[in-house]
Amino acid sequence: MFVLMVKKKTVPKGVKLVSLYYFIISALTMLVALIVGVVGSIVVNIIEIEQAWMSIVGTAGLIVIGIIFAVFSVLYFIVGKSLRKGKYWAWIVAIVLSSVGVLSSFTAIAGGDFFLSPFKLLINGGILYYLGFNEEGKAYFKTNTKKKKKKK
Repeated sequence: MFVLMVKKKTVPKGVKLVSLYYFIISALTMLVALIVGVVGSIVVNIIEIEQAWMSIVGTAGLIVIGIIFAVFSVLYFIVGKSLRKGKYWAWIVAIVLSSVGVLSSFTAIAGGDFFLSPFKLLINGGILYYLGFNEEGKAYFKTNTKKKKKKK
């Protein structure tokens, strides 16, 4: 009997860390979705608004915003899971999201936001460096880009 040994590619610690970051962001985004969509709608209905249509529009608006946050939460989760699996497309998405995060952090700092923006700049800058410039980070995803030659 023959036993087929398959060498499984180990996930670098940096990729695990970036993936964990996306899982945490996914959970926080889902929490925001629930707070905005459910709790916000309840609060709008508790507050006595003289015109009923304003209450309906407010409730519908908060539910739509909650759904948008929930969709982003699912997308963050998929990116985090796919990064761990070494998917090339998730690597590209993470680099783009980190680049946008770096730019938005610079913009916020220039506008005077010194509360969370420097922290977000460090996180997104670290992710961008690791995935875009670090050899270990790049090599893990580059192995999945090689196309298999078809036998004729």
